[in-house]
Amino acid sequence: MKKILLFRHSKSLPTEQGKTDKDRVLARDGIRDAETMGEYFKLNSLIPQHVVCSSAFRAKQTLQVCLEKMSLAVETDFDERIYHDGVDGILDIVRELDNRLHLVMIVGHSPDMESVTEYFFGRAFPFGKFSTSGVALLEFNVDQWKDVRENTGELMLFKTPGMINRKE
Repeated sequence: MKKILLFRHSKSLPTEQGKTDKDRVLARDGIRDAETMGEYFKLNSLIPQHVVCSSAFRAKQTLQVCLEKMSLAVETDFDERIYHDGVDGILDIVRELDNRLHLVMIVGHSPDMESVTEYFFGRAFPFGKFSTSGVALLEFNVDQWKDVRENTGELMLFKTPGMINRKE
């Protein structure tokens, strides 16, 4: 059994003059939401064995805040493909994962988190949009990551900070 937590970065500020989109930082609300998600992961034993994170600063910052709230140090790769190659890059990353890993987190962007969820789940994303700081847990009845393909995943949960705060 393999599981993926697809985690969209938290709310960020607009691009500052003279900076690139990749340099955007989290808004105050985004920091709070990343903390909420870290608490949620910890309380619900959603502890990844490995993280693959976008190289964008807002994704790195989301992950850092989240892991600090979890009091967790986890092996992390920062992969340009999540930022530059979108869905195809994420699919390649998943297929390259070490088969000893069973629960992996991927930190990325919209619309790719939603598109990857739909690809693996085989249906339209049932929650409208994949909000900032949202997480989808997908489960696959396979032994090797290379066998994770289209329509092979079960969407086990989707949560956002708002849902958690309302106790949904």
